[in-house]
Amino acid sequence: MINLINGAIPVQWEIGQGGNGLRRFVGKCICTGPIGNHRFVVWYMSSDDGVNFDCEVGHYTDDIEDAETVYNNRRIGYNRQQVVLTAHIADSAE
Repeated sequence: MINLINGAIPVQWEIGQGGNGLRRFVGKCICTGPIGNHRFVVWYMSSDDGVNFDCEVGHYTDDIEDAETVYNNRRIGYNRQQVVLTAHIADSAE
């Protein structure tokens, strides 16, 4: 499990190796929890230790299908062979 510094609860994420001017780990996530007026948010995220992540550039929505579409269209600064950790949406988030 990863920890988001802002206190949100990740329900789906992908993390890859950063470097080349990026932090050590970079990725994207769909989250829920204390995130404002919406049920879900999609963020880019980054970390130096691979456990505690900062989040930025949020897309807020109440619709999980919209969140999944945005998540799937987000591009990260690594290639697919560098992905080190993925987790898919839990049934409880639907």
